[in-house]
Amino acid sequence: MRHWHRRRDVQPTPVSDVVVEATRLLTGRARQAYPPERGAPAWAAVNLLAHATAPELRGVAGQRTADQGAGFAAALSYLAAALLSSAPSAGELLEVQRELLVPLELDLLGSAVPSPATLGQLTALLIDTIETHRAHRER
Repeated sequence: MRHWHRRRDVQPTPVSDVVVEATRLLTGRARQAYPPERGAPAWAAVNLLAHATAPELRGVAGQRTADQGAGFAAALSYLAAALLSSAPSAGELLEVQRELLVPLELDLLGSAVPSPATLGQLTALLIDTIETHRAHRER
C-alpha cells in the first residue's frame, strides 16, 4: 500500500492569502491581483462587472485613464455603462449579475467557454450577454 506524503519543498498557501483572494473574487476586485504591465485574464474583467455594486459600476463607467491599461479601462467603462443601462434598478442589476455574468465568469475561469483572445472579442461577448438580457426584459 502506498502512503501519501506531502512534499517538503512545497509550502502551503497561508490561510490569509486564500482569504484575500476569495475576497477579491467575491467583491469584483480579482484584477487587482495582476500587475498592469502583465494584464489580466478575461474572466477578471467579467469578475468586476459580475460583482460590483451600482455605485461602483457608475464609478467605472465614468472613469477615464491614460495608463498602460487605458484600452482595458475604456472597455470596462463602456461595458459598465451598458450594464447599468440594461439593468437600471438594483434588482435588475443583481438579476443580470447572478443569472448571466457570474455564470459567464465561472465558465471563463473554469475554461468551459474559450477565453476571448482580444479585448474586442471580450467586449463583444459581454455586450452580447447584456443585450440578451435587454431583449428578454423588453418582451
